[in-house]
Amino acid sequence: MKFPFVFLLVGVVGAANVRQRAGCNGDNCARAVTGTAKGSTRVVVAQSDCSSFLETTVTKYASTTTVVQTAAITPLPVPSKPIPSYATACSGSVRYSSACSCWGIAAGTKTISSEVTTVFVSSTPTGSGTTEPGPPFKPIIPASYENCALDPNTADEFLLLDAVSVSPMVNNNGVASVATEILSTLPSYRFLKPAGAPPGIFDIVLSSGSEKLYFSVFSSGKVGFTSASSNGQSLIDGPDGEKYVTTIFALECGGKVSAGILGSTEYNFKIVSNNVVVDNFPPSTKIRRDIPVPKGFIVKPTVVKPPKSRIRCPNPGQQAVPKSPPVPPETNGCSYVPDGDFTECCNQHDICYDTCSTTFESCNSAFRTCNINTCNRLYQSGTFAHWKCTLQANTYGDGVDSWGEGAFTDSTQARCDCKCTDPALTNCNGKCVNLKTDADNCGQCFFKCPTGKCTNGACAFNACTNLGRCEAFSACGPGGSCVCAGLTDGTGFCVDGQTPCAGLPGCGTSADCALGSVCAVGSCCQRNVCVTTDTCGGKNSPPTLRMLMEREFVNGTIASKGVWVDKF
Repeated sequence: MKFPFVFLLVGVVGAANVRQRAGCNGDNCARAVTGTAKGSTRVVVAQSDCSSFLETTVTKYASTTTVVQTAAITPLPVPSKPIPSYATACSGSVRYSSACSCWGIAAGTKTISSEVTTVFVSSTPTGSGTTEPGPPFKPIIPASYENCALDPNTADEFLLLDAVSVSPMVNNNGVASVATEILSTLPSYRFLKPAGAPPGIFDIVLSSGSEKLYFSVFSSGKVGFTSASSNGQSLIDGPDGEKYVTTIFALECGGKVSAGILGSTEYNFKIVSNNVVVDNFPPSTKIRRDIPVPKGFIVKPTVVKPPKSRIRCPNPGQQAVPKSPPVPPETNGCSYVPDGDFTECCNQHDICYDTCSTTFESCNSAFRTCNINTCNRLYQSGTFAHWKCTLQANTYGDGVDSWGEGAFTDSTQARCDCKCTDPALTNCNGKCVNLKTDADNCGQCFFKCPTGKCTNGACAFNACTNLGRCEAFSACGPGGSCVCAGLTDGTGFCVDGQTPCAGLPGCGTSADCALGSVCAVGSCCQRNVCVTTDTCGGKNSPPTLRMLMEREFVNGTIASKGVWVDKF
C-alpha cells in the first residue's frame, strides 16, 4: 500500500542513491546546504534541517479484539515540507534531499505505536510493490452547476457509488465499504462546504439520524468516517492519533466525484475485502461517450430530474438525414463506467445515438429498458445480485438522461445533416428560408438585398422608380447597359438592356421565371420576358459592382450620368 504515499519518500530514495556514487555535484544547491562559510552554528542548524526534512513518520497499529492488525504503512502525502530559505538555490525537494545526503545525512524513520480501540479502522490495505504517485489533483470544476446532474452547493441528497463495482457506499462500523446485501434503505449523502475549503472543493457527509459523519481519507490509506470535518485540505489528528482529511472532493458536471489535495496527488480508490482504500491507477484513455469517466465515485441523485429534451435539428421545419456519404455508427461499450452486464445495451445505445432518425428520449428509454431486461434475464428476482444489477441499470439510465446530450450532439454533427421538410425551402445556417422572397438570402444563402426587397431570388439594389419602356429606359447603375425595367407588379429592377430577346422565356409574373430572374414588361422584345439581374448587381455580379449598386442614381438619363448619391 505504498501507491500515492511514496510521494514523501522520493527525496529519501534519491538521497540513498547519491551516497552510493563516488562524490557529489558541487553546485549552488549543495554549497547553500553544506557550505561552512557561515560558521559552525550555521552548520548545526543546516544538519538539523536536513534530518528533519528526510525523516518519515510511520504509524504502527497493534491489533485489538475488534480490529485486524494494520502493518506499518507509509503515510498519505501531506503538504510538502518547506525547503529552508537559505537553500532556495535548490529547485525542489529532490535536489535538496540529494544535497543533504551528500553531507552524510541519512534518511530516518520515526515510528509511532498506537492501540486501535475506535471504530475508525479497516483491514490492512494490500498492494504489490512500490507504485508511482498519482497525477497532480486538478479537478474539472464547472463554472455553473445549473445544468449539471447535481449542485453541490445545495442540500440535495444522493447515493454514493464506487466506480469499480458501482455499488452503494455504506458505513461499516466506521469503515467505508460497499454493500454486500439488499438494503431496505439506501444511505443518503450530501455535500457540505466548510469555511476552510478551496473553491470547488467539498466535504461529503453521511446523515445518520441527528449525527453527521464525514467521508474521510486516513494517513494509512484507509477510507472511513469521522465525526468532524478537517475544514480544509490539511490532515488533522483523529481520535486514535491517526491523521485524516475530509475536504478533498470535487463534483464534475456529469456526476463523477474526484478527490485529492490541490496541486498534489489525486486520490484514486479500490476495493479490498469489500472495504475502500486509496489506490492509484492510470487514468482511462477511452473517448467520451455517454457518461464521463468516474475517477473516484459516482453520484446518483435521490431525486432524479426529468430527462432533458434534445433534438437533432433545433430549428423548426427541419429533419435530420444521414450525411452523404453516410458515416457508419461506432460502438465502444459503456466506456465511462464499468460495462458489467450491460456491454450489449451500451453498444445499442451508441448505435441509436448515431442513427439520424432516432431521438434523444427514445434512445435513452430503450437503453434503460435493455438494462433492466438484462438484469431480469441474468438474475433471479429478490436476490442481492438482481437488486444490485437493477440499481446499476437505473444509475446508467439516469446518467444518459442527465448528461448524455453531449454525446448525442456529437453524433448528430458527425453523421447527420439538417434538411428542410418543405422542399420549397432551403437550409441557410440552420434556418429554413425561401430563396425567392427572403431578403437576407435572396437567390442563395447569405446574399442580402440592401433595399430589403427580394423578388423571385433577385434583389432590387436601388430605388429604380423611374421606369422606362423600349428605347426610353432610365439608367440604373454606374453607366453601361444596365437599365431600370418595370415588372408586372409595378416595381422596378436593374437588368442588362443589351440582353438578346432571342431565347428569353415569356412570363406572366416573376413566379414563372427561374430563380434569380424577373418578369420585365415594356421591353423591346414586344412581350413580357424573363431576364436575369445577375450582371447588374445580382448575386453573380462582381463584388465591386454590387457595392456601387448600393448607391442611388439621381436625375440621370441615358445621355447623362447625373449625380451619384450614397444611399447606404
